[in-house]
Amino acid sequence: MHDNSSKQVNGVIALSIGSACAVYQWIAILGYLTFGSKVAPNLLTMYDNGTTITFCRLSIAILVLFSYPLQCHPARNCLDKIITGICHVWSKEPDFEAITDIGDDVDDDMFVNEAASYAPVVHVMSPAKHISITAGLMIFSYIVSMVVTSLDLVLSFVGSTGSTCISFILPGVFYYKMHQHCGWTRMKVIAVLLAVYGVFVLVFCLGANIMRVISGDY
Repeated sequence: MHDNSSKQVNGVIALSIGSACAVYQWIAILGYLTFGSKVAPNLLTMYDNGTTITFCRLSIAILVLFSYPLQCHPARNCLDKIITGICHVWSKEPDFEAITDIGDDVDDDMFVNEAASYAPVVHVMSPAKHISITAGLMIFSYIVSMVVTSLDLVLSFVGSTGSTCISFILPGVFYYKMHQHCGWTRMKVIAVLLAVYGVFVLVFCLGANIMRVISGDY
């Protein structure tokens, strides 16, 4: 983008999300128009094998192939931070380190403590941990893909947890934390209500999915 202004970026976001939403909605509508209430969660399994369906399945495989690294990268970083935080709690390592920044004209050690400041300890993931966490994620996802045969069950768990947190809970919490020292405005009230609504949706949908697994209705 030659013009990376806020207006242009918002336009690109609206175009990309809008086009994807239109494609998904159109395919879903065609599936219901074709099979009615008997439509399966995985629409492609209901059509006969042909050039078009084979192309669609290949497209989904390519989509998963290129999206897996994008999903693995933040998951690996989050797991690394969780493991590091647990290790810091058990080892009682300090979260901040002293940084001494004194001028060249200060030679006396008595000024060192006065010039010292503190900054968060920067954690760098070791190559061994990088490889082990990545391998663990790949093995775990492979086991899930071999054990779970219902695509809608996986998507329902992902939607009720991760998507709900990203779309409803975290935006509301972040906005509230950014304006927690300010007075209550309309946007702040909406942010809190959005977070509360997200928690309700997460608990309700996740509970429904767990009941499906327990009852075997999937």
